[in-house]
Amino acid sequence: GLYRALTFPRRLDEPGANGPVHWSPYGGRRGPAPGTLVTDNGFWDTFRTVYPLLALLYPDHLAWIVEGWLTAFKEGGWIPKWASPGYRNSMVGTYGDVVIAEAVVKGVLPDSEKQTAWAALKKDAY
Repeated sequence: GLYRALTFPRRLDEPGANGPVHWSPYGGRRGPAPGTLVTDNGFWDTFRTVYPLLALLYPDHLAWIVEGWLTAFKEGGWIPKWASPGYRNSMVGTYGDVVIAEAVVKGVLPDSEKQTAWAALKKDAY
């Protein structure tokens, strides 16, 4: 139901003095890094069910989820296929691309993140 659609993925950040901070499993950085990060998501079927629902009913919720995946791209170079946390190469395809593209098309993603989204989608496509 709707409850489970809003349960995952989970935030992997905490409030900091200047916005959210997280400990990154992607870039080998020591200490807290700025920005939102999310974990515990595999895109199997959720890319075509849960995320379109979030785009319609809870676009702000979807925006921070996508920003979390873009943070993973910025720190590790790829959109997670299965964030658990960190990269797990256990998913066929790159369904996160579908969710990010939909967030851009539906105006969910802030303009400040659209260039990063395009760079991530382009890299995953090649």
